[in-house]
Amino acid sequence: MGISFSNNRSGNIVIFSNVRRSGAEVLYSTETFAKKPIEHVVSNTSGGSITVTGGSAEHKVEVYVSSNNGSTLSKEQIQARLKEHYELEVEVEDGTLAASARRKSAHFSCRKLNISFSIYVAGKVSTHLRTVGGDITLRNLTGNLHDFKTSGGDLTIARLNGQIRGMTSGGDIHISNSKDDIDMSTSGGNVNASDCSGRLHLRTSGGDVELDHLEGTIDARTSGGDVRADTINGSLAVSTSGGDLNLKRISGSLDARASGGDISVSMTEINGDTKVSSSCGDVSLRLPSDGNYYLNAFGMDVTTSGLDRNFGMISETAARGKVNGGGASVTVKGDDVHIKLV
Repeated sequence: MGISFSNNRSGNIVIFSNVRRSGAEVLYSTETFAKKPIEHVVSNTSGGSITVTGGSAEHKVEVYVSSNNGSTLSKEQIQARLKEHYELEVEVEDGTLAASARRKSAHFSCRKLNISFSIYVAGKVSTHLRTVGGDITLRNLTGNLHDFKTSGGDLTIARLNGQIRGMTSGGDIHISNSKDDIDMSTSGGNVNASDCSGRLHLRTSGGDVELDHLEGTIDARTSGGDVRADTINGSLAVSTSGGDLNLKRISGSLDARASGGDISVSMTEINGDTKVSSSCGDVSLRLPSDGNYYLNAFGMDVTTSGLDRNFGMISETAARGKVNGGGASVTVKGDDVHIKLV
């Protein structure tokens, strides 16, 4: 059989409807599992997207099908290609909802399909998702582990809790309103994270990073892009090999490093050791005048504003001394370095 739906289902299955999603994508089937307890979701497909959404009154899987070249296919064409070239399975067994689409052979090309899954569950599930070229989206979920990978699509998570592990080889990453332990990376896309808390470990090899309203321990790095951050509370570590850093309203500790770009930082509160360093760029740093810290800044040209006369040593290339009696260390290095207390 080219298409197999498990006999373990407790609801019903509907094959085909007039519903179309984006472009030529057709809703091929819908299967519900009204009375089945589900703790895990496992899904894989070779060319389509995977979406898992929590908060649903019933467990449901929608299967969408389209041609990989964008052409519109009839119901008969889709059914024939699925039967001849694919193994399609949707089932619930032992608390695991599995939705998979596999090609029977890797040799055919002109009749390929993109098979996507939209999965709806109550909310508290772990996920294990894989797709070769599509997007992965997770919303409104709690669970111990969310593990997902795509070779070329975007990753989007919203209102997700738990241990989160996501990877894409070429797409963008979008994270919002999520918490606990987040580790996500992309080889070539941008990373955007907002309104999150906990531990965030974010990587991109060639894109930009944008961070907004985060709290916790944040580590974000890019090999070739810029990093922009606004309203961060906690421990922030950011670095770029070829771009600039623009960091605003940082409260906590900071480790900011740029290999060839400029750095602009505004800190509202210093609660731990802070390092700001650019190998070949300029540094502009605004520090709280009512903080307690030890400042050590050096560069080719160092200028300061707002330091009192009892601060310590100030020269054309360095500034070292205590602010309000000292405390955490603030170390600054760059070409032209400007420090202002506000």
